[in-house]
Amino acid sequence: MRQTSYATVTVLDEKTPRITAPALRRDDPSVHVETARGTGPGGQHRNTRDTAVRAWHADYPEIIVIRNSGRSQTVNVDDALAELAERIAALHHSAAMAAVNAQRRAQAEPDIAFTHSAFEGWVKHHASGQKWPLRAWEQGRFTMPRG
Repeated sequence: MRQTSYATVTVLDEKTPRITAPALRRDDPSVHVETARGTGPGGQHRNTRDTAVRAWHADYPEIIVIRNSGRSQTVNVDDALAELAERIAALHHSAAMAAVNAQRRAQAEPDIAFTHSAFEGWVKHHASGQKWPLRAWEQGRFTMPRG
């Protein structure tokens, strides 16, 4: 019986960027907070104070967080700033992961990729097409082709 499928294995570095949420404070000049009267259930207490909050960061104007769930402005501001910090951290994380994934794709290019065939007993370098016996490969007895 002949094997017709092969697996190509690329060993990549484990690179997961560590991004922490920035600590945002209301007195930070780049953090903007607007207040308004809250709407919805809550009766007299809801409509007498400016409890609804809209927060954004000057460097990330596309991220706007609106909080209207608490009955106090302080609670809504704290919640809005916490979510804003989390969303900014998520934005940084996705950008960092895009850079890591670009590096991984570059590492998997054919010039450094190999196919191992245990069934046929060889290892093939993708870019040059050069093959080595599997045993020689496992023992480190091979010469890499020059670019």
